[in-house]
Amino acid sequence: MVPAHFVVGDADPLLDDTLFMAARWRAAGNRADLAVHPGGCHVFQHFPAIAEDSNRDRCILLEIPPAD
Repeated sequence: MVPAHFVVGDADPLLDDTLFMAARWRAAGNRADLAVHPGGCHVFQHFPAIAEDSNRDRCILLEIPPAD
């Protein structure tokens, strides 16, 4: 399987599912990065007012070096 980058907010109802999936991905011998964002709701990356911290994750997904 390919490496995975999981992104979730700690207020997302799918938090447990994401944590489980990342753990299973790793248990299968694959690389899995996990980013849990404090206060992030479901699809928080689409809300600019609360998504500033998620820019790094978008850059990882798009393979773009993040700006400092």
